[in-house]
Amino acid sequence: MNIETELRTALADEAAFANDLHDPYSTFIQREAKRRRTRRLRVATAVATVIALAAAAVGFQAFGSRNQPTPAAPTTKALLDSPLRGSLAQDQTFVKAMTTQVSKSAETRLLYASDLGTQRLVLAYLPAGERATVDRRAVEGPQYLWLTGPRGASPKRMIPSQNGPVGPASTLVVADNMEKGAAVTVGPEGYTATLSNIGETYYSAQGTVEQRTGQAKGAEGSGLVETSIPLQAKDLPRLKATLTQHGKTFAVKDYGATWSKLGTNMTSLPAVIQSALHGRDFDSELLKTWLTWGLSEAHLPLPGTEFKVLWVGGVQGKKVAVFTLQQPGQGVVAFAFGTVPDGTGTMSEDLSVLLPAKGIDTRPIAYRLTKNHRGGPHVIVVAPEKAARVTVTPAGGKPVEVKLSKTGMGTVTIDPEQEATATAYAADGSEMGSTPVRSSAAYTTMIGDTPGTRVGP
Repeated sequence: MNIETELRTALADEAAFANDLHDPYSTFIQREAKRRRTRRLRVATAVATVIALAAAAVGFQAFGSRNQPTPAAPTTKALLDSPLRGSLAQDQTFVKAMTTQVSKSAETRLLYASDLGTQRLVLAYLPAGERATVDRRAVEGPQYLWLTGPRGASPKRMIPSQNGPVGPASTLVVADNMEKGAAVTVGPEGYTATLSNIGETYYSAQGTVEQRTGQAKGAEGSGLVETSIPLQAKDLPRLKATLTQHGKTFAVKDYGATWSKLGTNMTSLPAVIQSALHGRDFDSELLKTWLTWGLSEAHLPLPGTEFKVLWVGGVQGKKVAVFTLQQPGQGVVAFAFGTVPDGTGTMSEDLSVLLPAKGIDTRPIAYRLTKNHRGGPHVIVVAPEKAARVTVTPAGGKPVEVKLSKTGMGTVTIDPEQEATATAYAADGSEMGSTPVRSSAAYTTMIGDTPGTRVGP
């Protein structure tokens, strides 16, 4: 007898005992099927609920992943725990020798070491109570010490540049008035470092003094930004250093900077001067002095600057030179220097003016000889090449013909209180170009930043 038969018999007996007229087994099967449907519905509902909850959890997790993690302010510990960075980080010989050069303490470590442009820069951490080997100064608290040297310098040639208390980041700017400089911000890994307001003052081709600003951004999450900066004519640029993490930016407060006013490298000057003279006879030592002075006044480096001698000779007992300086694609700065015929060997700067690059070869240069520290009545005119004649026209007056020498120079007398304009003409009578008569005038930062030191508006 199988289980179904036994169950049917037992139920029949019970039904008989209860006087149930229906087939008890059929009734049982119907009730059991109903209970099973109910259980399946409950299980399905439970499963659906679980699936819905799981989906909600997954959706919440996915939504949460799109949110940026909470940024944390950079800390000193994070910087000290970051690895050594810079182009010299893997040069173990230099790193070991440089660390020892900074201090004998085992806790001393380098945070940054690199060649950048013409500079070699090192940032070192010096623990409290240690005395830096490089300068023998006692350190009251933990310090950062920046050291600088020429590119490729050995540890012994590196000298202290800036030092200060420790912090989450450190910035150094090294600049001068003759060459490109360098700027570096070193912060903890995990942050993106940026330097902004990198300014450059330059002579525009239109004959104006302009300012360019830029930004340098380091590799994402590197905590480091390195950049070269243009030569700085008069002072340091006011850079802004920041660290950014997950969209939030933190300002870097620690800031070290050096600025130097350098002289011109004299090594190549003799060759430059002889080339510019084109065989003309003039005191090359005197011209070397004036060229050096002109480069300094114009805040231009000798490399890359075109030096063009327009005229040299003697005027009223003075030795005189008129020349121009120009960087590629920029405006032209014209100078006129002369000796003072008093036997003292002093010189006078009779002209320093900014001119547009366009038409520079077809315009005359005209200026007043300095007398009693101001422009006098005697006007010197240097004609452009191929000019047949030149006139000088006082404001409201008639043109005055300038008698030119074989070397293209002439003089006229014009009332110092009157403005005047020199105009050059070609052999066919057509006008080549014109220039206002100028005299020595003061500028603020760069030649051309005042009306008296430029010909443009």
